[in-house]
Amino acid sequence: MPSRAAPATPSARFLLALGLLALLGLALRLWLAQGDLWLDEIWSWKLAREVHSPLEVWRVAHDNNHPLNTLWMHLLGDSAGALAYRALSIASGTVAVLCAGFLGARRSPFAGLACALLAATSTLLAYYSSEARGYAPAVACFLGGWLALERAQESGSPRAMLVWWLCAALGLCSHFTFVFGWAALAAGSLGRPFARVLKLHLPPAALVLAIYFGFVRGMAYGGGDEWSWSAVWIEALGWTFGTPQTLAFAVLGSLLLLGALLLERRAALVPALLLLAPPLATALILRPDFVALRYFSVPLAGVLILLGRALERLPRVVGLLLLALIALHNGLRDVQLARAGRGQFRAALEYMAAQTPAPGMTLSSDLPFDTRLTVEYHSRGLVKAIQWFQKPPAEGVDWWIVTEHERAPQLALGVRHYALARVFEAAGPSSYTWALYRRLP
Repeated sequence: MPSRAAPATPSARFLLALGLLALLGLALRLWLAQGDLWLDEIWSWKLAREVHSPLEVWRVAHDNNHPLNTLWMHLLGDSAGALAYRALSIASGTVAVLCAGFLGARRSPFAGLACALLAATSTLLAYYSSEARGYAPAVACFLGGWLALERAQESGSPRAMLVWWLCAALGLCSHFTFVFGWAALAAGSLGRPFARVLKLHLPPAALVLAIYFGFVRGMAYGGGDEWSWSAVWIEALGWTFGTPQTLAFAVLGSLLLLGALLLERRAALVPALLLLAPPLATALILRPDFVALRYFSVPLAGVLILLGRALERLPRVVGLLLLALIALHNGLRDVQLARAGRGQFRAALEYMAAQTPAPGMTLSSDLPFDTRLTVEYHSRGLVKAIQWFQKPPAEGVDWWIVTEHERAPQLALGVRHYALARVFEAAGPSSYTWALYRRLP
């Protein structure tokens, strides 16, 4: 997926502006990374505890094992803070902003800063580069690899080729959905001499096959909520433009994105199709039980680059206005998610402990597996002893934690009645709100 024009050496003013945008992206990611670890991060932490050496990471065949992130958590140990566990993703997200800027700058300085601003404020990229998972490193490796691949294709530089191979290897070790980006880049290379294409893409292809047959094929899956193509489409457009996740805004966002890409004609439409075709084809052929927006992080990051490049084709005032609107909408969404957090689990446990006079307390939940794992992690060091019940016994439990159902002032479980004591709010796809119900006498 080559850029249209040969890049000029970036000016000092461009590099300064790009550095400031990277700092903006870092600040947003640090803010979003505040607060407690949520379920999937805790699950990854639990898997990392089962690993006794770096090579053993590949023996844990579970979809919550994102190998590079699991290795990072393993190296940090059992008792690091949430921000330390998320540091790899935060750093990766910041690097992605820089790579986006340099990819866009291959077109023009304006396109470079547009791509960097879109990457810095993108709710999709910022949110998933603020949690301890493998999506952010995969995106950073994809954008960095794309940049190195373009340079290797143009100059034949062995150094650029080695950087591309390294990015591909680290991207595949971050999350296997990197393969969608690699497939798009490989397909975009097919017009070049076959020997060069083979040299650039054979090592990554071999690694794709090795990881698939040695790790992904026998993987166990944790599952998730019900999904539909319309829901994923609406969510993808909402997270791309920072708008409400409604059908009307999804249609408007689709028209805006299509119009911008049409300005580029073949320079953007073909790459966009190459980016989106592999994940869509995979989902249609394999028909998985669960698909989440985060699985499309890599191709959607590529679409943002194409959008940033396309904005340069518009009259400058129009391009600046659209860029400002998209960045503003995304920024406001980022602020809302940062304020809400992924959950106040430790504070909720401390509240229940303070409100329970007995030496210990009994807990259960409407979502027993998720809540039990979260309670086990965040109750470490809590003075009050906790007894967990998968299902409340006949005599009931001290506290019933509601995560999914309506929050009535009171509810009944069997013969026992409970009153709503307090709600600990959260927001975003990686979050749980806890409504705490206390057993009535």
